[in-house]
This record gives sequence, structure tokens and C-alpha cells, in this order.
Amino acid sequence: MYSRWMSVVVVLGSFLLSGGLADRGLASGPLDGPNSTQPAYNPWKFEVVDEGDYHEFLESGLSIAFDQDTNRPFVSYYDGTNRELRLAARSPSSSSHCTPTSDWACEAVDTEWEVGQNSSLAIFNAPAFTKYGIAYHDETNLTVKVAIQTCMPLFGCGPWEISTVDDLRVHTEARPSLRFDSHGTPCLSYHQQDSVFDQFDIKYAYYVGSGGNCGEGDASGKWECDDDLGTASAYDIVDTSLAFTSDDHPIVAYLNHRDDGDTLELCQIHVGHLWDCQTIDDISNKSAHVSLALDQNDHAHIAYSSKGTGGLLKLRYAHYVGSGGNCGANGDYQCDTIVDDIGHDDGLLALTLDESDRPVIAYDSAGLMIARPLAAYNTMLGNCGPRMGLLRTWKCTGIDSVGAGYFVGRDTLAIDTDRNGLLAVAYSVSDGGSYSLVKVARQYYAAYLPLIMR
Repeated sequence: MYSRWMSVVVVLGSFLLSGGLADRGLASGPLDGPNSTQPAYNPWKFEVVDEGDYHEFLESGLSIAFDQDTNRPFVSYYDGTNRELRLAARSPSSSSHCTPTSDWACEAVDTEWEVGQNSSLAIFNAPAFTKYGIAYHDETNLTVKVAIQTCMPLFGCGPWEISTVDDLRVHTEARPSLRFDSHGTPCLSYHQQDSVFDQFDIKYAYYVGSGGNCGEGDASGKWECDDDLGTASAYDIVDTSLAFTSDDHPIVAYLNHRDDGDTLELCQIHVGHLWDCQTIDDISNKSAHVSLALDQNDHAHIAYSSKGTGGLLKLRYAHYVGSGGNCGANGDYQCDTIVDDIGHDDGLLALTLDESDRPVIAYDSAGLMIARPLAAYNTMLGNCGPRMGLLRTWKCTGIDSVGAGYFVGRDTLAIDTDRNGLLAVAYSVSDGGSYSLVKVARQYYAAYLPLIMR
């Protein structure tokens, strides 16, 4: 009788710690530890970072990145209540929590009125210091800005240094993408209204300190801007995504909006500062979201969306294959539809690569979803992705259904991987009226009680 009762206790305890109440944030396993044999199966924990009354502002472009030294996630976002740029870090013991019930600490980065929309966060870890960088839109002055903070172990963090990189010239929505190169230099891609023609230039800027050709006000001449990546037709939202190769060459992906059909473009520097751009895919779509990542061989992986027959919005994925593909200049890329119908017109998506260089795509389809190739699960039971005979080769899983009457924020999702290969997704949830949350869904290691046989 005693052994039977203990077996029930062990099973119940294992359930609670491995995803029963844990998925509701009431219990959780350790957030750090050895790599799992199948990280895709690790359960998820959900946390509210911040909440506000202005859903149309609070959800306006957020970003997530891990400090790899501490394995702590950080989220940048626009606080619509105070109309400012904020940075949040998971810190249960902090005295400056975003809300009284939040385990996240918040600070204001740029408090000038109406600044911080569409932020892009990057973190650079060096042996003696850590840099935090955020690129974002300044709605008041119609500019793209960058904020940099440097922290040192013995001296703490210095003030935020804010630069106005470029004037957007017209009322448009800057969607910059910020990355640090291997030397810790902040670099970003973005789009800007052409001064002569009715079109937009796709631009790349990097910090030089002095002698540069761009930068506004106190930042004049501190940035160098390239504008020969290509042009996009007159359209007020053009998303770009920036990544660096192992030898510090920038690569930029963007969607080119044209009257005769949109294209997915990929631009990279080959010699000096000469950019070479190629069309990866011809699409029909006015969505502005694209997400780029490079694998360990510097090959590109891109998530994007496209409208197909009947106006259905499809989730698409392109990756470099060298030859034999169905897209790119000479079949050097393979382009596949992962989800045939997302179910709305926003096309929210974000891509990262797991520890085996396999793609992971977060997207919105009546809630937060994750798409991964079947190889990540070691299974043959797929429900999305391209077909192989009668079988589907990807698995799409609902992570947060957000509930009836609520929807995932309409502007961006953001995804990153911690140092153990576990995922974290930042996103907003709104009731469509006056209430909004900034949330983070994060994988954790399940803990099981040991069963001791005597």
C-alpha cells in the first residue's frame, strides 16, 4: 500500500514540475542547465513583462536578446503611457519592477516625446565589458536613432549615449535592424525616403566616431551611411533584417514593394563597400515583415510572408542550398511555404537558428505559434511545411492561444536563443481596445522527481 501511494506521489510531482502547472507560471524547472537531447520538446513558461492602457503604442515594435554572460533575457519596447523607449531585464530581486507583480525590472532609455517605436535590441559581450544597443524610430522628429550603454563588472553601467543617425525626411515608419560586429561596433539597416524620386532607399549605417557622412546634431559625422543597397517603391513600411558573416561582412534582407509584384531581396558586401543584391523570391504581398539569420557556414536563412491564390497569407522560408533550389538567381536558394494560411493580413514572424543550425520561426496565427523542421523533434509526424510524398516535413505548435477576444500584437514578434539552446519569444497581447501586455514565452528544463527503488 505504501509503495503504491508513493508511486502516485512521484507521478503527480513529475506532472506538476514538467508542464502541468508550470506552463501557467505557477511552477518551473531551472532555466539553466545541460543541453537536452531534444530541446524542441522542452516546455514553456509565460511571464508578463509590462502592461499598459495604450495597446496601439505598447505593442509597437519590440525586441528580445540574451546577455550570454548572465543568460538573462532583455526586452526593448515602446511604452505608450509615457511615450518613451524602455528596456526591461528579468530580475526578480529588483526594486524597480515594471509592474508590482512582474519579475522584470524596467528603465527608461529615451524619454523624448514619442520615441522608441519599432525597436531593435542587440547585446555585445566582451571579456571586460558588455554593450547594450537599441535602434528605434523617433516619431516626433521623424528620425532613426541608436542608444548605446556600456557596462563593466567593477564599475557598473554608464549613461545611455543616444545618437540621431539619419533623417527619414517624410512621415514614414522606420523599422531599423541593429547588430554589433565582432569588434563591438553598432551597425544598422533601415529605409529612408529618397530626396529626389518617389521611392525609398535601403540603407546601412555603422558608427565611425568622426569623419562619417551622416549623423544628426551632436552625432554629426559620427556615422557612415551606405545607400546603394537598392530601392523600394513608395511605401510607408519597409522591413529590413541585418546579420553579419563570420568575417564581419554585413548581409541585409528586405522586401521590395513594387507595383508589378513584390520581391524578397538579399544584399551583401563582397569587395570594399560595394553591395551586391539579388532577388531571392518573387512574391505578391504588402506585408512588411522579414527575418534573417546566418548559420555557422554563413549561409542565409530567411522567414517572410507572401499572398497566394485567393489572397491567403502564407508563411514562407528561404535558405541557401548552393544549387538545385527553386528560387534565387540560379537555383541557389530553396523557397518553401511553411503555413498555407496564417489567417490574417499582418504576417508577424521572427526567425532564429537552433544549436544545430535548424530554423525556428515564431509567428502569429490566432495566437503565438512556433514552426520547426521535424528533425528538431526526431519524429515523422509533421503538420506543416513542404510535403514529402503524403507527409509534411515541419511541425507547427501553438504556444500561447491568448484567449478569446485577445490577439497577438500586430507589429512584431521577436525571438532569441539562450546559451543552452532554449528559446524565448517576446510579443504583445491586446484586447483590441484599451488593454495590452508585453509578454515573454521562454522554454525551460523540466524537472522530474527521482524514483528510488528499494
